[in-house]
Amino acid sequence: MRLFSTLLIAYDSGALDGSNGPYGPVGPGGPPGQDNLATTFVDQGSIDGLILGICDGNFIYNVTTSGIIESDNYPASYNPQTSCTNQFYSTDDGITFEFQSFFTEQNFDFIVFRDSVGNDFGGQSCSGFLDGTRISVDRSRLPISIYFKSDYIEQTSGFSIVVRAGYDSSNEIANGPCGSQNFVDYNYYYK
Repeated sequence: MRLFSTLLIAYDSGALDGSNGPYGPVGPGGPPGQDNLATTFVDQGSIDGLILGICDGNFIYNVTTSGIIESDNYPASYNPQTSCTNQFYSTDDGITFEFQSFFTEQNFDFIVFRDSVGNDFGGQSCSGFLDGTRISVDRSRLPISIYFKSDYIEQTSGFSIVVRAGYDSSNEIANGPCGSQNFVDYNYYYK
């Protein structure tokens, strides 16, 4: 297995010491609660044809055709206090994520997508019911990390997401329901 480390450009919050930034209290590594997003990954090879758990480890996968990533225990309730990150790359023109099933506690249990230059997308906008959502990331933003975080209050069935090679501009990440970059991690206040 090869070990990968991803360079992440710091989120410019104006403060990295727990004081208030433009979206509330912040800590090292970006918006509140984002400091647990993994930056080192173990190469697991191809995801193609596999069904994998997002909380199986901090892994990086190559996408040449398609595979599936699921929340822990799917379709049963995911675990409380979850903080899991996986990363995906492809030699294709990008990667598309298709949410076959997606149900998390609205605003509190969510996914954040982080592109190769450190832009974060999602948070509260990437929570609740999102069945059928498609998100596409072009090659210039790869590798892309997916960070799943849950609090301790309510757990639901979670998600099953097809990860497919190929970019679809009509589902560009910045324009979809998980495209928000202005989010606050409500979990920060409920720890």
